[in-house]
Amino acid sequence: MYRMIGIMLSVALLLALVASPASAEIAPLSPELRSALEAIRSDPRPKEIIKGTHYVTSNEPKQHLFRDQLNVPGGLYVGVGAEQNYLFIAWSRPEIAVLIDFDDVIPRLHRIYASMFKRLDTPEALIACWNSDAKGKKASTCPHEQVLGWLTEDYEGEILKGVKNVWRYSKKRVGPHLKKLRAHFVNLGVPSFLSDQNDYTYVAEMVRASRVHAVRGDFTKRRTMHDIAEFAKKACMPVRTLYLSNVDDYLTYYNGQHRKNMVGLPGDERSLVVQTEPSGSTSYHYIVQPLSVYRAWLQCRCVYGVSVVRPHRVPLGDTGLQTLTALPIEVEAYTKKAKKNGPAPSFSLPTTCAATP
Repeated sequence: MYRMIGIMLSVALLLALVASPASAEIAPLSPELRSALEAIRSDPRPKEIIKGTHYVTSNEPKQHLFRDQLNVPGGLYVGVGAEQNYLFIAWSRPEIAVLIDFDDVIPRLHRIYASMFKRLDTPEALIACWNSDAKGKKASTCPHEQVLGWLTEDYEGEILKGVKNVWRYSKKRVGPHLKKLRAHFVNLGVPSFLSDQNDYTYVAEMVRASRVHAVRGDFTKRRTMHDIAEFAKKACMPVRTLYLSNVDDYLTYYNGQHRKNMVGLPGDERSLVVQTEPSGSTSYHYIVQPLSVYRAWLQCRCVYGVSVVRPHRVPLGDTGLQTLTALPIEVEAYTKKAKKNGPAPSFSLPTTCAATP
């Protein structure tokens, strides 16, 4: 009886969180959860970044393919990269989002977005701010100096210095990109945080409620991913969406810490991994699969990299997506090896957690 009441209350709270983002504010995190979220540690800075490039905008042009898959709200969203995270947050409606990247520029970029989301109520206003004229040669509804003033209000010390530098570096790249991206989604007829008021409001309210946290993280290191898994358990939230972009192309699955980090993430039967894989020099494959399956392949010592997994993906209907549902134990070439690996860490949240919606 009491367990059923608890489940009903959890569902009611989630519906209140996601049902009408344009008309109701999202509740702030409790002080305890906010402290735990902000306590997620950064990993050490890498000696170099990939291709020496700061990816302040995404270069994956068909991310709209993921929209219909991200249809189970709640839980924890974890994603890498820049503005694409806000697309996925709006579509998947998580309770909390953790944005990670091993390039320090990207968490700083998200701090800039946060200052804007806290003050701007429409996607048009956000795009206007990113396209403000730094030299003041033409009138602007959101002058460059005004944004600098917001950053000064929100940050201080070395953090402020870094965020201002990223603002100056990124605005000429991000501004035009957001305008093109908005037009792209309008032409497709696909809602996005740049073209749909409800989607924008959900993201903005998540930021204002301190439910979006950006941190420098590295999948091959010991701190950030470990702390995210521990936070999920503390918050009793499954990792519902894990967006990896094309990170797997740069990693070997033999990296023990990478395996440990990924296999340690708690989830449920609705948890998804969303990722891309280069196909030629300018295009990508778009892949979605259950988190449980992704973990199982990483757990199998027979897998040394993404090239082992690739042949076992199949088209997901006629959506343009690929998926993987077969477990390594079900693939003849790996059955014996998979059996030798032993049990993976628990996929479920601790038994002390109440039922999650």
